[in-house]
Amino acid sequence: MKKNKQEVTMQQEMTTKTKFSNEVTVQVFDAVMLLRNTNLTALEMVQIISTLEDVVDDLYNALVEAFPQDEMCGDCSFCDGYLEDNVNVPDWAKVEAGIAPDAKLFLCVEEGSGHIMLEPTEYKHDITDIDEDMRMRLVDMGICLGEMNESIMDEEVIYRG
Repeated sequence: MKKNKQEVTMQQEMTTKTKFSNEVTVQVFDAVMLLRNTNLTALEMVQIISTLEDVVDDLYNALVEAFPQDEMCGDCSFCDGYLEDNVNVPDWAKVEAGIAPDAKLFLCVEEGSGHIMLEPTEYKHDITDIDEDMRMRLVDMGICLGEMNESIMDEEVIYRG
């Protein structure tokens, strides 16, 4: 019961300090949660869009600062490889090979052998977890995908704010 009282107090405090009405909607996405009034006027919608644009600009700038392209980027086959989608292996094939269905795979080529091998990686995520259109936009913004990929694989925190 005490917990509910704290939540109500917090809600009242938030509505007093902000322009929230009594009825709010929480939208939950992969890496963000948006708390907003349930009923919005046109002006409120535009204000939300403007605020979100500011947040997006801030995040994009942080990415450019963390992973700037150098003189090699753009002509770099290393980065160009990250613009293509990876080979997709069906879950059943991974399971038969004794690999977890959600495992990341690394493609290995034995030059001249005619063999292409896939092995599980030691990391959970890489640049291919970002869809191809977004990867293209990141390159156009001046972000080095190779450096970003290393950071993603290492699960490095690059933004605190």
